[in-house]
Amino acid sequence: MATGMNMGRRGFLCSAGATFACSAFSPLSLLANSSKYTLTDIRVPMASDNVSVLFDPAKCVQCGACKSVCNRMMSVNGFYDLVKTGDNPICVNCGQCTTVCEGQALVNRPEWQAVKAAKAAGDKKVEMVHMKELLGLTGYIRGGCSPIGMKRSYPTFIDETAELFDEIAVSAGMRGQQLILGPDDLIHYADMTVCDLTE
Repeated sequence: MATGMNMGRRGFLCSAGATFACSAFSPLSLLANSSKYTLTDIRVPMASDNVSVLFDPAKCVQCGACKSVCNRMMSVNGFYDLVKTGDNPICVNCGQCTTVCEGQALVNRPEWQAVKAAKAAGDKKVEMVHMKELLGLTGYIRGGCSPIGMKRSYPTFIDETAELFDEIAVSAGMRGQQLILGPDDLIHYADMTVCDLTE
């Protein structure tokens, strides 16, 4: 999933979801050989509650394309390791892995978020910004779209669960670069509306 949803050209949705950064890590030795994620030398670990990507391990053909694109396009897989994060996979919800998955084990999550976002915005519907329009609307490219510093100010929405964390990570405006900050600071700076966007 891209970080943005178009709300009749009037709004922008920030999905913090699975990009939350953990502030407390488990001891490294604790998870050395006990990760619940398998074959991570071949594929990216994907949490079942990921807000933008659904993963079906039975369909995985173990081609390694998802891990390759995660490293090459986003540099996320190379920076965050399950041992260091307490077995919590870090995902920036760019959706690159879904575009290269040969067996369709990784697919974009259905647009249930759009329904909740439309309700929060008071619009009849919202839809994903088309990739060819993203740069012109926001000043950012796919995989590097940030709620901070867009070309113009859009109504921006963030899920209420973001406030449960001391720190969250959002795109810093470039692929592979993340900004870690307190949710209250982000909400205030980007003038976000806090609402229920997740299942």
